[in-house]
Amino acid sequence: MKRGMKVTALCLAALLVVAGVASAEVVRGKVSLIDLKANRISIQSEGKDLSFTFDPQDFIVWKGDDEVETSQIAMGVEAEVGYYTDESGLQIASWVDLTPLAELEGVNVPGEEYLLEGTTEGTP
Repeated sequence: MKRGMKVTALCLAALLVVAGVASAEVVRGKVSLIDLKANRISIQSEGKDLSFTFDPQDFIVWKGDDEVETSQIAMGVEAEVGYYTDESGLQIASWVDLTPLAELEGVNVPGEEYLLEGTTEGTP
């Protein structure tokens, strides 16, 4: 799947927030749990385990510009998770990007900025 589809997914999440349906967030860390039968994923980020549920019909997994199978998510893998919190407070993951942060250096996606360690906003 091309980067344009990722931008489309991010825009859809932003529309949900604007419409008041949900609040969208992104978190990066290491996968600490993946349960494909229970549709659950957890990410360890900044010393905390964040747990999400997902709908397999609406859940997208990327590695770089390509859409990959959910089965490629593995424990300990670096990942970025896009999620929203529904009206009942449940955190629902809508996508996962398995691209290591080091590979994202220099990536310039319109409307999306990656701030790397040692950088300031707007400075590569």
